[in-house]
Amino acid sequence: MIKKVVLSAAALVFGTVAFAQVSNNVNQTGGLFGGNDADALQAGNAIQSDIDQTGSANVAYISQVGDLLTSDVDQIGYKNDADAIQTGFNQYSKIDQDGFTNHGHNVQSGRGHQSYITQVSPAFSDGNDAHTTQEGIRSYSEVYQSGRENNSDVLQTGRTHESYVVQLGRNNDSDVNQSGLVGDNLSYVWQYGRHNMSDVDQGRGFNWSSVEQDGNYNASTVDQARGINISDVRQVGNGNTSTVNQRRGFINNSDVNQFGNGNTSTNIQRRGNNESYVYQRNHGSVADGNTSTVTQLRGNNNVSEVFQIGENNTNSVLQEGPWVDNFSSIVQFGANNSNMLHQSGTFGSNSNIVTQIGSGNMSTATQVSGSYIFP
Repeated sequence: MIKKVVLSAAALVFGTVAFAQVSNNVNQTGGLFGGNDADALQAGNAIQSDIDQTGSANVAYISQVGDLLTSDVDQIGYKNDADAIQTGFNQYSKIDQDGFTNHGHNVQSGRGHQSYITQVSPAFSDGNDAHTTQEGIRSYSEVYQSGRENNSDVLQTGRTHESYVVQLGRNNDSDVNQSGLVGDNLSYVWQYGRHNMSDVDQGRGFNWSSVEQDGNYNASTVDQARGINISDVRQVGNGNTSTVNQRRGFINNSDVNQFGNGNTSTNIQRRGNNESYVYQRNHGSVADGNTSTVTQLRGNNNVSEVFQIGENNTNSVLQEGPWVDNFSSIVQFGANNSNMLHQSGTFGSNSNIVTQIGSGNMSTATQVSGSYIFP
């Protein structure tokens, strides 16, 4: 049985500034066929490290440098591994791991960061894995995982960002990437079930993303940058797919709700003032395969509403034009209904309302608002 504790609370001098006040607390028990290992390298000002390990081969590594830094690692059971590296100013990192083969991670750099990771794995599992890397100014990340083989990866760099990830079940995967020297990004991901995947990428601007997935094999992708972007995705069922792409818009708002199996929603919003609402679900025993594609480009004010209830209904809406107000409302109830709409122009406004009930209905419309030719 191997037990190793290496603690270094050095008073490092950078120029004429000395870092001082340090505290360490390590409690290791050990277990069958393994040993506990703890490393803590610390340098100054009210920083503190607390490592508790119980079980087989637990390994914890903490390295902290300066100002008010606190790191707390608590590991119980079989093969846990935890890394926490913090560099400057006000930072707090906490890793709790319970069951088989958890890894952890946690890397934070300058200004005020906080990160919490809690992983719980039941028996006969390979454990959960979580990575959090935060770089500049003020970031906050919280990850909670319970179940088997869930993976969470959060990377935040620049300015003010917040991320919340909750994954319950098995083989769920969440990837959150937030960056940008200007603006604030906020991401919330909640996944329950098996083999759900969420990918959130938010860049420069004021971006908000919420993803909730309940079921199996659901997938959500959100890409937001610049402007003021809001994305809200909720998927309940199996095999639903949502893609939201919002870039370079003054105000983009996308709301996606999908219930049932095999529904697909694609929202692309660029520039202009864009709003898209998609609602797709089953009706009774009819439950599968509704598809909606909404593309909003430029335009002064684009609004699209899509309601599809039933099976194998398809919708395609394209709204564009530099100074045009486009509005569309599509309702399809039944099976195998189809709608195609293209709204464009230079000035003025377009409006289109379609309601199709039954099976095999088809609607196609093209609207071009008035244009003005300058002398």
